[in-house]
Amino acid sequence: MPTPAPKISVYMITCNHESFIRKAVESVMMQRTGFDYELVIGEDCSADATRKIVLDLEQRYPGRIRLLLQARNLGAQENARRTLQSCRGDYIAAIEGDDYWTDPEKLQTQVDFLDSRPEYALCAHRCHTEKSGLVEAGDQWDRVFGDREWIEVDFRNFLDPYLLVTLAVVWRRRALASWFSANTSAGDLGMWAWMLERGKGAVLNRFMGVYRLHPNSFYGMRSPLERAAWNFKQSRALLENHDRTIPSLLQYHEGALNTYVTHLLGEARRSLQSARAHYARAQELARMYGDPEAPSVHTIYDEGRRAYLGGLAEEMGRRWWEILRIAAEWIVCGAWLNRRRPPGSDSK
Repeated sequence: MPTPAPKISVYMITCNHESFIRKAVESVMMQRTGFDYELVIGEDCSADATRKIVLDLEQRYPGRIRLLLQARNLGAQENARRTLQSCRGDYIAAIEGDDYWTDPEKLQTQVDFLDSRPEYALCAHRCHTEKSGLVEAGDQWDRVFGDREWIEVDFRNFLDPYLLVTLAVVWRRRALASWFSANTSAGDLGMWAWMLERGKGAVLNRFMGVYRLHPNSFYGMRSPLERAAWNFKQSRALLENHDRTIPSLLQYHEGALNTYVTHLLGEARRSLQSARAHYARAQELARMYGDPEAPSVHTIYDEGRRAYLGGLAEEMGRRWWEILRIAAEWIVCGAWLNRRRPPGSDSK
């Protein structure tokens, strides 16, 4: 016989988080609430001990944890989709396997807020950031909150500044009901946009969780260029699926474009410098070992140089086409923004 649906489902995705997952789960299990809640964990076929740890925790907390043990690695987005669709509560709270909550009243506080304000689709809070094992003292949003207990966010302002950290958000499950069939992307950013088009949001002026930055995190494993490319892709999907005339969306997309172009140009410049250095080294070795009667060491390096430069030329071709393509998009985006700035205002 199926168990009754809880008031709230906590949605957690995890992969290769053996150093962090236990603290993440324990931070959910420590919640003090006047209602039932469940933790739904999507374990994405980790290569480390993450799966063993969550199986142990399931035994430790019988009836409170549901595991979705993927048979193969699905990737973060598909694992998230399946895990979300398995949640049964009236509300959903999010946390990833390498973050953790710090306040045992977190879920109760956010559910109370939403219960008393039916027009609100979601409720978030402020978070600390942990880098290299050290938790930072605050965040950069003091100027936004001032002495207010909470601030309102909606579809037109939630990106400036971007306050909706995944581990901090609790939302009404029905607010996301049609999102799965709409084929939108943009990850969590797309979810927040979808819900805030249909209801209001709030961010509480209270620190109740910690976002971890570490070498194995989604961003930590990627180069600055890869991170910029990901943000550009997300911002583009957001713009394609929502009203393109909203200045905050255009400005967010313009910022992602600028960052991506900067990193692309920097990568291209470094590649050219590396090619020049390789060529100079090959010339130096050719001069040092240039005896035509002896086995030609410089010929080996010369062949290597040609292969390297040939591969580089192909790679650079891809890079420059990408630069040209997004430069055109940058011009279009800038034109949209300029037409919407008040006369006489400074462009950013």
